[in-house]
Amino acid sequence: MRRRYLWVLVLILFITSGCTKEKIVTSRLEPLNPEKLSHELRTSIDSYIRSNGIFQIYTSNGHHYLFLNGSTITEGEKLIFFENVKINDDKNIANIYFDELYTSAYQDKELENMKIYEIFLNDAIDTISIYRNGQKTYFDNIIISK
Repeated sequence: MRRRYLWVLVLILFITSGCTKEKIVTSRLEPLNPEKLSHELRTSIDSYIRSNGIFQIYTSNGHHYLFLNGSTITEGEKLIFFENVKINDDKNIANIYFDELYTSAYQDKELENMKIYEIFLNDAIDTISIYRNGQKTYFDNIIISK
């Protein structure tokens, strides 16, 4: 009888351990290919983002994303592109850093003027701060997608 209870307990622990949410110890950014986005995310971007800037997108499935857009090019202006995108935790704040750079070399195919990242936050995080070229800045828009 005792052995049966032990097996039931082991089975319950096995089942419940497989159902727990992934614990995120350190926040991270996972780069996504803009051409391979889900329909929901692509629709949000196409519907709400019509200018260059820094955007945060929340989707109905609980995911959130960082979208850096420099793809809107005005004739005579320099092309905006992004490098060195990273995230660091500081207690309850996730700090996102990136470099925004400019060039007149429109033909350079290696420049990335549109970047999107899925944001995975440490459970203790309740605030996101963003830094452009080392200076604190703000999201141009926060979009809540259906």
